[in-house]
Amino acid sequence: MQLTPSLASGKIAYSAGTKALAFAASATSGNTLPMDPHEAVAFAARWATAWNAHDIDSVLVHFSDDVVFTSPLAGQIVPGSGGVIHGKQALRAYWAAGIEQQPDLRLEVLGAYAGVDALVIHYRNQRGGFVNEVLLFEGDSVVAGHATYLAVAPPASQGEWL
Repeated sequence: MQLTPSLASGKIAYSAGTKALAFAASATSGNTLPMDPHEAVAFAARWATAWNAHDIDSVLVHFSDDVVFTSPLAGQIVPGSGGVIHGKQALRAYWAAGIEQQPDLRLEVLGAYAGVDALVIHYRNQRGGFVNEVLLFEGDSVVAGHATYLAVAPPASQGEWL
């Protein structure tokens, strides 16, 4: 995916159409500014739509080839991984195995939190568990991701934690 720069209001905004997050950099200082919150919400919605369709390739389009992804579930699904997945192809294999084990996988986005080069997608999974997906970006690519799960089980009325 190629980023297209444009200059507006003294800021250089980078975008790559509807599939990328919009980040902005100051034209004078080079400092990165927070991502656009509306685009963060739109990205989270597209991300959940792809997951709910079990369309791994549409999720992976945003990930760099050398991405590092961590998840407590990866340690269960990929023996010997210690919960750390290295590279896009290994991530594809992990997610495909996860979907095979959880064919009813479904996500409901509860919130999207925009940072400077990070996006946190807070969602409820098909079992009612609360999860945060922490995505770290370089440009328009996710270079690191972390699936995190609620550490203390909520009251029974709010679902399971995993």
